Amino acid sequence: MFDNSGAPGAWDLRPGARDLRPGARDLSPDTEKALLSSSRLHGTLWLHTWTGVLRKQAVMLILAGIVLLHITSIILLLVATLDNAWWRTDRMSTDVWGKWMLQGSTWHYNNLSNQNYPDEYLQVVQATSILACIFAILALFVFVAQLFTLGKGQRFTFSGILQMMSCLCIMIAASVYTSKFQFHEKEGGGFGHSYVLAWISFVLTFILAVTYIVLRKKSE
Repeated sequence: MFDNSGAPGAWDLRPGARDLRPGARDLSPDTEKALLSSSRLHGTLWLHTWTGVLRKQAVMLILAGIVLLHITSIILLLVATLDNAWWRTDRMSTDVWGKWMLQGSTWHYNNLSNQNYPDEYLQVVQATSILACIFAILALFVFVAQLFTLGKGQRFTFSGILQMMSCLCIMIAASVYTSKFQFHEKEGGGFGHSYVLAWISFVLTFILAVTYIVLRKKSE
């Protein structure tokens, strides 16, 4: 049997057509349906497999992004707590621990307790800044541990609580510093990058806290 092109030697293998090649046998309708169903099943399994692979890769990318964001927030908290740039002028730079004064061409360190700083509020800023770093670091380790130990379908609530405590601590530190250390304005200058980083880390820790509380471990 020739195909529609009329070329000799070309066999017409369309469904339902007889195969006239030597030794070939016609397939029954049931056999053809079985082969077609098997082909469709194979395609469905292949698609399901690749969909699962892509889904796992997407989950891994999301988790990597969360961990990277968490590490970034910890670094910002440490810089905000340790770097002496909460308030800066041309001749002075201060943080929550000390005050650097430029005298001549040399920077001299002075203890804040000798600079008429309110001790009770200063201790609050110092303590909450340290606690913010501690809670953020603990939250990261707890989150990584819960990835392996948490039951399927459960939320990362404990990680979220620790991160929320870190968020509240850095918010208290920055707020108290803003409201109780306004006498800096008489000296001129402005808030330094550490003060700005403290508020940025507050936003990041809040986002992470909400993410951990809402996030569920994959149930499949």
